[in-house]
Amino acid sequence: MGETTAVPLSRRSRPTQCLPNGLLPQLCWLTFYFFFPNSHSLMKEKLLNWLNLILVADVFLVFFGFGWFAIAVMGDATGVNLGLDLWHKLWQPVFNPAIGILMGGAILSGLISWVSKKFSSSQ
Repeated sequence: MGETTAVPLSRRSRPTQCLPNGLLPQLCWLTFYFFFPNSHSLMKEKLLNWLNLILVADVFLVFFGFGWFAIAVMGDATGVNLGLDLWHKLWQPVFNPAIGILMGGAILSGLISWVSKKFSSSQ
């Protein structure tokens, strides 16, 4: 009672493929070619563009958080609830990492620019 028997590998159901054979490698290659073209300068430019886009979005998130905090503190001082408690709950998981990403991204962007200038001036 309660014994189970192992099903042989040949009788186990195999997951069906959602793509025909050979299509997945082609899609992977096209995706790789789109995001990482053959030219190294284009790849560097694409990486810097993505980094700058993320940093711009992150700056707006940090500005939004600062504005919310300032308004919520003024509201708390006047006795109006404007979400200061919610802001405090979101400080650790949202705003603190956003500030860290902003600082790290700014350092990384500056470092990439400095290295690229060093390599371009030596050639």
